[in-house]
Formats: sequence, C-alpha cells, structure tokens
Amino acid sequence: MTEPTPGVPRASAEVTNTTADSGVLTAVQAGTIGSVHVHQPQHVPSVPRQVRKVAASWTDREQELANHIAWIAAQPDYAAPVVLIRGPSGVGKTAFAGWLIHSLASRYTGGHLHDDLGGKSPARVSDVLGRLLRFVQPGLLPAGGAELARWWRSATAARSPVCLLLDGVIYPDQIRALTPGGAGLLVVATSHRVLPELAAPRAQPSSHSARLTTVPPTPTRPAAWAPTGSARNSRRPAGSSPSPPACPQSSS
Repeated sequence: MTEPTPGVPRASAEVTNTTADSGVLTAVQAGTIGSVHVHQPQHVPSVPRQVRKVAASWTDREQELANHIAWIAAQPDYAAPVVLIRGPSGVGKTAFAGWLIHSLASRYTGGHLHDDLGGKSPARVSDVLGRLLRFVQPGLLPAGGAELARWWRSATAARSPVCLLLDGVIYPDQIRALTPGGAGLLVVATSHRVLPELAAPRAQPSSHSARLTTVPPTPTRPAAWAPTGSARNSRRPAGSSPSPPACPQSSS
C-alpha cells in the first residue's frame, strides 16, 4: 500500500452509479441531503353517476312517478327519505327506480350511487360500504363494519346531496346501515318484500312505499309513445288496433 505524500492532496476516487431503470430521467448524487419532501399527485375522484340510463319509452307508470316526486319534495332537508319500490321479479323495479332518480338528477349534485345487495343471497353490508366509499373517498379504509358506516356517513355529509339506489334489499337494517349522511339526500331501494318496519309510525328513516304490478295492455295509448311499438305497428295487418308500447324490462 502506498502512503500518501504529506502536503499532496489525495486524488478523489471515481465513483460510477448505474441504474437499470430506463424510466429514470434525472439522477442526482450528493454527499449530504437534508429533509426531502415527495409530493404524490392528488387523485380527485369524479362525481359518480352510476345509475343506468332509462329507456325512451314507458307504460302507465306516470302516476306512481308523480306520487313519489311529490312525497320527496315534501320531505325536510334534515330527513333521510327512503323510497321503497317492491314487486315480483321482472316487473321493472330497477327500471322505475332509475326513471325516478334521473327525473330528480339535478337535485343530487353530489353523485348518484348504485349497488346490488344480492336479494336472497345478500352481500355483507361491510363489503357494500367498502365499494361505495371507494367512489367518494379513495384510499385506505377501516376494517370494521361499524367504523366503515361512520366513515360513509362522514364522507357523504361533506359532499353536495347524494342519491343512493340499493337493489335487492331484504332487511330494513341494510338500508339503515347504508343511508348516507348530510342533508337533502335520497335513498331508493328495490325489494320483493314488504318491509313493514319501514312503514311503521316514526320509523327511521322515513319511507314511502309503492308496489309495482304487471302493466295491463292499453291499446288506446298512441303508438308514438314507443319507437318499438311504432315499428311493430308498421307491420300490423290493416284495420287492426295499434300495439301498446312495451314497459322497460328489468332484472329485478
């Protein structure tokens, strides 16, 4: 080993750093680095619009729609109104719920959220809460169901009024646990059950229920109401009555 000559500065060692990541554009080498702040780009979630669009045609649900809209308009802002749409499978509950929500879309600028609770094979409420929260407050979520519910109410209370569509409800507690927070909200639920607990006096949340049944044929309805009906009428025999427009179908 060669000893350094006194008074002669030691030659600096040559150091080469190599990175295998071709995505690195700038490399900085320093002897001492103080405090470092790394700023991640902030993700701002879009306003959810999860309720599907409705069909252009409809059959004989105008009065039910008007009744629900009038009841919703009469509710105070501090209430948590629930519209329960019940009936057998395939009668059009989800389609009617979508029609109602889109008719009131401008009132719920905080978002229109939708989740399927599974009906006879119900999803866990904690799983549903986790899915809903990811759309309004992305990031790490608590594990417990009760804490998730509190986060859900807090996150939605911090937004403009929201509307929530819950398909396949079978227990009132599902609605209570998933009701958003804040003022001016709306919950629309579909079910094949009556759920009398929601209709009881002073029930929380307050609810308005309607049962949908199969729509009877209405031959007097103008064919212009439904393009599908107009297409069928163009092929009908001369002198026969126009076909009634079809009611939008739904899986619930």
